[in-house]
Amino acid sequence: MSDAQSFYLLLAAFYLYECLIFAPRGAWAFVGQGGTKWRWRIPVFHLSGLHQEAFCAPILPYPGFQVVFPAPPDALPAPTALHSFRRDSLRIDKATRHLRFCSLLIFLHYFLLLPITYHHWVGTPIMIAVIIQGELLAFYTAFSFHRLHKRLHPDDKWERRLETLYNAFLPWHAMRASDLIIKKGCATWHPLAALVSHPNSPANQKQLALLWRRALYEGQSDSLQTFLEKAGIDPTPWSLPPPLDEPSNKYCPVCQAVYEKEASTCADCTGVALKRGTDQSVS
Repeated sequence: MSDAQSFYLLLAAFYLYECLIFAPRGAWAFVGQGGTKWRWRIPVFHLSGLHQEAFCAPILPYPGFQVVFPAPPDALPAPTALHSFRRDSLRIDKATRHLRFCSLLIFLHYFLLLPITYHHWVGTPIMIAVIIQGELLAFYTAFSFHRLHKRLHPDDKWERRLETLYNAFLPWHAMRASDLIIKKGCATWHPLAALVSHPNSPANQKQLALLWRRALYEGQSDSLQTFLEKAGIDPTPWSLPPPLDEPSNKYCPVCQAVYEKEASTCADCTGVALKRGTDQSVS
């Protein structure tokens, strides 16, 4: 393996690590573009011993970005308004757009322009000029981060100084320069508001239906129903039982998994008693 191949192997590994976001077990993640149409994402892997989950941000830092909520919607009170989430998400998208575009330029520089230059003009002034260009891009991204962070979070001086140094001298970190600002900016958002922002997404629909059925089962659906009605979503079809091969089979009223006659509780939804297909009464 040549020195160039080793360099890019390490660069790719460091960058992929920067793309990972670790959160407590049960956390939710969404990816959106333009501050709208948030789509629910599943974790890429679990760290069982540490009770952590890892989510992978979009490989390209622009145009989309990811937000992670440390708690699922059913562990939080239902939000009262959807317009505030839309306003805040659009504000964060607009504020970080320039910084994310700078990160995209660095990504393309190191993973596209620099390899081509190395292949054709290694050891020439063109190669030196491209390397200098990459450093200038990193310094400009660090400057843009410092200015934006100071405007949004003026009291976090030491965090700003440290992250600025990282962005200036670590290109893989500069490619994800906006992640910290996005994380701090979405700290007060609610995952349910992200779900209903794009109800046509199959993944979002599945999670909304699951939340609705669990709220019905626990008898705590009033606030959720009010919020869904404000968002123009009718949850009634989500309460219908799933299709059964035999009327005597049972199903879980929360996740709607189908079971044989002998089962009494759902294996996935702890403590949830199954319903029978014939009379839909709790076993």
